[in-house]
Amino acid sequence: MPNLKHLDYEIVHYQAEMRDEVVSLLGQLLPGDPVTNDSYFGWKYEQNPHADSLLGIVALHGTKVAGFRGYGSARWQTGRGNTMQVLVPGDTCVDLDHRQMGLSVAMGKLAMSDYAASYQLFLNLSCTRNSLPGYLRLGFAPLADKVYLSRYGPVGLARYILTSKKELPLSACEIRYGKFDDVSVSETPMPMEMASIVERQGHDPDTFYLCQDEDFFRWRFAEPGGRFVFYYRTVGDDTVACLVMAVTPGNQRAYVIDHADIDGESTGRLLEFLIARRDFSVLSVFEHSVDAPLKTTLQNLGFHAGGVMGAMERKVRGNMPLFVRPVRAEPREDDWMIDGLDVRVKQNWSIKGVCSDST
Repeated sequence: MPNLKHLDYEIVHYQAEMRDEVVSLLGQLLPGDPVTNDSYFGWKYEQNPHADSLLGIVALHGTKVAGFRGYGSARWQTGRGNTMQVLVPGDTCVDLDHRQMGLSVAMGKLAMSDYAASYQLFLNLSCTRNSLPGYLRLGFAPLADKVYLSRYGPVGLARYILTSKKELPLSACEIRYGKFDDVSVSETPMPMEMASIVERQGHDPDTFYLCQDEDFFRWRFAEPGGRFVFYYRTVGDDTVACLVMAVTPGNQRAYVIDHADIDGESTGRLLEFLIARRDFSVLSVFEHSVDAPLKTTLQNLGFHAGGVMGAMERKVRGNMPLFVRPVRAEPREDDWMIDGLDVRVKQNWSIKGVCSDST
């Protein structure tokens, strides 16, 4: 695989001997301490069960790592049972002394050139204001805006705002774990049961779904620095539904990042249970991750995209789009069609928060 020259830089494929420099560089991007960031890098890029090898592009200035662009590998399928490997652009960081040199785009171009033989699509779920121009220059197509539906009361909203601004020390919201009639609340995933629910719930044949097998669940919820709460509903001895919340520090806000049931109603029942307990000040769910029946349930439960939370989200994050693009550097029209489905149409995708490690 050829390297590329870009101004005074060489754009190359990641090699294992670059690891320490790359992890150190990512300290300019990631929020954790060096030990946590090292664990996160290993989890995301070295332990992913859907990846055969670590995929990443590096910008070298002489022998020094000046930039890194990582790619996760995710196995997707259609409801017809056909599978494909999708590249998920992940952590992209350019050293402070080497920014504004076009390195992010240059690294993306090498990925297009060399990954097209093995991968069909890029799917980006974590665009930011800083990365948006680069994705547009690389020809990514907007798929949907990353908008959240949220539910909160006046007191919960005040607690969340004060805690996030650190203006007032507040005690953490208390999460009660254990068995409560037909619902269990746990800090621990149940990969086998969760994979069984996903398999039994069935899929629309004209939709792309992330493959969520037992190995995926075991890996996904081992994320360093991640904190999750799992809600399960059982009927007799059968686990029929699961609801997974990603929780912020202090338990003030929780995001629904995964949900599945085999009866079409248990997800709603778990949400009702969660709301009645008031474990969190603010509940949120990515709007594009819910189908029409669940969206109606959420609206009936008071979830909405407007109000104070909606205005705060737009101000802080903006409505950043999800992006999709064929990997081929110069895509043909038929590259945008997979299994007869146009990848640019958001209704053809089932994308949940669990598909990305970025809420």
